[in-house]
Amino acid sequence: MAPVVANAGTEVILFDTGISADGLIPALEAAGLKAKQVVALVVLTRLR
Repeated sequence: MAPVVANAGTEVILFDTGISADGLIPALEAAGLKAKQVVALVVLTRLR
């Protein structure tokens, strides 16, 4: 499952769905984001 990213206007929030680091960065880049942009909040979850 791909990570979920929410743009809250001034912040970008990442909902980590358990994807590996090898899959996370490419998924963010595919969404037009850089990993450094997702610094406001990371929500850890086990979405299935």
